[in-house]
Parts: sequence; C-alpha cells; structure tokens
Amino acid sequence: MMAILVFLCLLANFVIVTATANSTTVYLKQSDFDEGSYVISESGHYMLSEDISFKPLYAKEALESDQPEFALFPVEQQRIAGGKYSSRGFALGFFAAIVIQADNVVLDLNQHTLSQSAIHAGTQRFFSLVELSSSPFPPREGPANFSAESQFIPSNNVTIRNGRLDGSSHHGIHGNNNDLVILENLEISNFEVVGISLNQVTNLRIDSVDIKDSKRNVPVSGRLSQAIFALQALSVHLELDSSLGESQQLLSAQAALRNSVSAVLKEIDNGKLVSNQLFASLTSGLPDGSFAGGILINPKVFVGDMLQIDTYNSSSIYIKDVNIERISIAPIEQSTMMLVSSDNGDSNGYGGGHIQDNVGAVFDLDSCYSMETGEYVPNELADFQVAMAAYGHSCLSGIESNKKCLAKEGSEQLLMRNKITSKIIDWTRGKISGEELIELYSFQANRDYMFHTVKGAIGLKIAGTSDLTIENLKVDTLENHATKENRGKFVRNDPEYSGFQVKGISVSSSVKVVGNLKVDRLFANAYTDIACIDYMNNVKVSSVYIDEVNLPASEGSLFGELPEVEPLLPFQMIDSCEEADNDSKIWIIILVVCLVLILSQAIICMACWRQQQKFDKLRKKPSVNRQCSRMDSREGLGQEGTDEPKPGADSTRMSSIGSRPFMMFSSGGIPAEQRDTEDEITGGKAQAVNLA
Repeated sequence: MMAILVFLCLLANFVIVTATANSTTVYLKQSDFDEGSYVISESGHYMLSEDISFKPLYAKEALESDQPEFALFPVEQQRIAGGKYSSRGFALGFFAAIVIQADNVVLDLNQHTLSQSAIHAGTQRFFSLVELSSSPFPPREGPANFSAESQFIPSNNVTIRNGRLDGSSHHGIHGNNNDLVILENLEISNFEVVGISLNQVTNLRIDSVDIKDSKRNVPVSGRLSQAIFALQALSVHLELDSSLGESQQLLSAQAALRNSVSAVLKEIDNGKLVSNQLFASLTSGLPDGSFAGGILINPKVFVGDMLQIDTYNSSSIYIKDVNIERISIAPIEQSTMMLVSSDNGDSNGYGGGHIQDNVGAVFDLDSCYSMETGEYVPNELADFQVAMAAYGHSCLSGIESNKKCLAKEGSEQLLMRNKITSKIIDWTRGKISGEELIELYSFQANRDYMFHTVKGAIGLKIAGTSDLTIENLKVDTLENHATKENRGKFVRNDPEYSGFQVKGISVSSSVKVVGNLKVDRLFANAYTDIACIDYMNNVKVSSVYIDEVNLPASEGSLFGELPEVEPLLPFQMIDSCEEADNDSKIWIIILVVCLVLILSQAIICMACWRQQQKFDKLRKKPSVNRQCSRMDSREGLGQEGTDEPKPGADSTRMSSIGSRPFMMFSSGGIPAEQRDTEDEITGGKAQAVNLA
C-alpha cells in the first residue's frame, strides 16, 4: 500500500512538473546573481542559460574597507524593511546562490555548472548552492534568529536536474521540512560538508546522482567564520557606549581583528596561501569541520550526536543509481570548557551550557593557553571574544542606569548569549593563574568550533526515516585524515571521541532498506573506528557487496598528487569489513553455509530413504536374490556361495561394504536354510541386484 502511495505521489509530481515545464521558462544568467541570491518565490520552470559563479557585490575595495566582515554581504539598502534581502534568513549573509521558497518549481541546470566563487566561500562559511526554503534554519534553530514561524517558507514539489553543482563552503543542496522533491541527473562536487542535506523530508527521489570529490583546497580554518560572525554581530546590534570602561578595549580589539580578516580575504582573492596562522588551514586544505559526507537525511538539524531514534519525521525516500566517492575530512576538536553552577550557567541558546562567545562559537582555549606556563597567549580572535564579554558584563550589570549600550534592537539578546565568565577574563589579564583556571572547569570532548559533535566521514547517513528504498548505491573512497594532534589539548586522551570515524553507510531507526549496496575503500588514521554498514537495526538488505582493499601507508591518498594538499600518514586500513563491525555480513555467510549443509543432508537422507524402500520391497519377494554382496565385481570375495575373503583381500573394504546395508547386503546375514534355498533357485550362482 505504501509503495502505491509513493508511486501516486511521484506520478502527481510528474504531471505537475510536466505542466510547469510547458509554461514560460525563466532563463537565469550570470547577471541575475550580481547583487545577491536569486530568490524563486513563484511557481515555474527555471533554467540556467550559462555557467554561474556566485560572487555577489564583488569589489576589491570592500575587502580593504574598515568593515571587511561585510564584504560580499547584503548592503544596508537590501537589508532594511522592504529591501530585497530584508528577511531574517539573510541575517548572516547570502546563504545560498538560489533560494527556492515556492511550490511547484523545476530548476533545470541545462547541463551548466552552478558554483560558489573562492572569495565568497571565504567570506560566507555557511552556504548552499541551492536552498529549498526561505531560511537556512527552521524557526528556533541555528546560531541566529533566522525566522519566525510565519516567515519560514519551505518549498514543496520541486525538481532539480540536469547539471553540475560545483564548489560550496557547506552544502550542494540543503533543505528543511520539504515534501515531494526530485533530484535527478546531477553531479555535486567540491563541497566542504555534504552534497545533499535534507532535514525532515517526505516523498524524496534521488536518481542518477554522482556526489564526489569533496573540497581539498580549503585555505582557512573554522576560526575565520567565528571572526566574521562576531564582527558582524557587533556592527549590526551594538552601539558602543564610550562611558563604559570596557568600550575602548573592545574598539581596539575590533580594529585588530578587522585588519587580520581583511588581510586574509585579500590573500584568498589573489589566490595566495593565508599567512596568518591563526586563520590558515591546519589540515593541509582538507575541511576541518565536524562532519563530511555524501547524503544526509535527518529528522532535525544535524549538529548533535548520532541519532538512533524511533521517531520517523522523514518518509518515502527512494535512492537509485547514486555514487558517492572521494570524500575527505580532517576534523579539528576543541577543548570545550563547561559552565559550572557558580557561573549561573544554563542550557539556553545555541549550544547550551558551555563557554561560548556572543555568536555561539566555543571559546578557543587551545589557541591561547600556554601548556608550558599556563599563561594567556593573546591572539586577535580571543582578544575580541574576551573584550566583548567584558563589555557585556559591564553593560548588563548597570542595566538600570546605562541604556545606551542596549539602544539597538537585539543588543540585549546578543550580550546575554555570551558565556565567557569573569574568571576567564581575570585569567587573560593575569589576575589568576592558568592552573587555577583549569581547576575551576571541566572539559567536554568531541566538539568542534561551533560545539557541534564531531562525527568524521560518512558516505550515506539516514536517521528517523521510514519507507526507505535503495537501489544501486555505491560508496567509494572515504578518507579521514584526523590524527591525535587534531584533538583538543585538554581532552586528547578522552576515549569517547568519534572524530576518527569512517562509515560507508549509517542507517538508524529506518524500517526498510532494499537494494544493492556497495562500499569500497574506507581509510583513516590510527585512532579510528571503521564501519562499512553501521546501525542496521530494523533494516532489511537484499544484497550487500563490500570490497576488500589494502592501502599501504607509503602509497598515501588515492586522490593522487594534489596541489597544496599533503596526505597525513600513516593510514590504518581494514582488510575486510568483517573486521570493521560488519556483523550482519558474517551472520549472512554463516546462515548460507548452514542452509547448504542442511540441504545436502536432506538430499542424502532422501536418497537413503528411497533405497531403503526399494530394498524392503525386494525382501518381500522370495524369488529375488538378496545376496547382493555376490556382485560381478568380486575382488575381495571368496568362492561363489561363500563369504570367506580371497587371500590378500582388503578386509577393511569388506567391513566398509558391510556397514552400508542400504547399498548392498551380504548373504552372511541370511539364515542358512534360506540361503540354501536361494542357491537352489539361482543355480548356486550369485546374481547382481540393481537397487537403483
């Protein structure tokens, strides 16, 4: 019944899409993206007429301005009420090249390529080439107040097809709360996080899609996005009150951080390596976030732990002829300080009860704590985070008498989100030692720059989904280059760490998987958990093929020689997926062997029974000779009518023959009187009896 319903839904989609295609086609060209995201707010058929590189409002002058955080960012005229990008969805910039916030839409790439430019990827670290809703996050989710319930517009009955999505600082295609989505004949590549990421989706079809070659030349670490978000928040929401003693220090920290960000963006724009080691890639150009994968289908935003739940928010998913290959990552873990009761901490806000700055970023103690002396080691980002915290403490403590520091809309909310405590501020100013600071706090492992749980590399990750059908899925070459050096300084030996993981397919809380699954080449460094197919509870698989691969450490990455990328060695490899928690395959093999043995025994027993039945019939007929041992092949027998062996005969063979009564019987087991009678009947000669 469910299969019929899915078919009818897809048929309805086809009819509507066909009708839409026959309507007027809107052709999209490069100039349509010069001022920002192309927002589709009406049903229709949209088609690229040329390759598109998303580089909105680009001007070298913007990179050199006194506000580099707003380079390639919606300008004030676009953000004000009634402006083109006035919705809350654009609070952190152009979050997608194409935003679909209407139903009944066909986006035909027309064999062209839609990509994000390198400079925009540097300034906009959360981005999707195509977003299937009016905001990157649903209401009450994400690091900013992106939308109210009434303003969030997901798209339904959408088809994206026929082309290439290449280059993104986060996703190829992303969506929340969508219904009736078809993705077909696509190639998605050069992304940093996930090719396709959909939260709470129903009636989804992914057909003939190649997701491959994740980005391997990322010039910066996650700290750059922390810096840009923090600077934007100050500029948009705060009017500094010069009467507060902390304001001057905040202004100085702001200027220093802006200078560093401007220098980094100019180097990216000119194609140069980032020279500032605070912001340069620490992973030889590989993505350093919490997760990288091909397809992610989840019941909610995927920032926490791996979900194994029984709530099916997504349903009717059909994946056919999909290849996921050459995905790589090297996650960076943060030593996350947790709030204590004396800090009056709570779990409100993005991330919860940990030490975070005003935009939800973890306070990066690893970058500013000297393990030798315990002293504060200043850097532009930590200085700014601490200065913002100190200013907020000063402003909020005098809330009755100081209204200017809270004059702008959102200022109080912004300042209250800060969780950097007075104890940390005292440490940065030399009032307490590093040893005293560390004794005050506990640390949580397994978190990245934004307090996301680190999960490693996963080819296909699906959770909270019912009616999932897979036909012909191949996952090939996933690499996790993280080493122990990528871990946080204060949590490096914590065993509860999932950042070294590599999983070909991870399916949890789904009720059905049918199809041919193939997983090849999963690699990771030495502290890892490798699994080909994981969390297969409540799942049925018709056939699974796991390739056994050896990769000597000296060979390095299968990606070959790449500019600006050096594989981190040595690799740990798996000889077979049976050694990597693929218990389901082992049990299948054992079951098949058992069935073969049982079947063979049954055949033998049936043959025995049939022979016994024939023999029993012969025993009931006195005219039939039962001296079956006196056959024409008489080697080992004595003279006719006797059971004495010839001299030198094989007595062992004779014993063996006598042990199989259903094949032949010796006259030695027949009474003498009956034997004499039978000899008379047969003329004293042995007769062969055919029992076949």
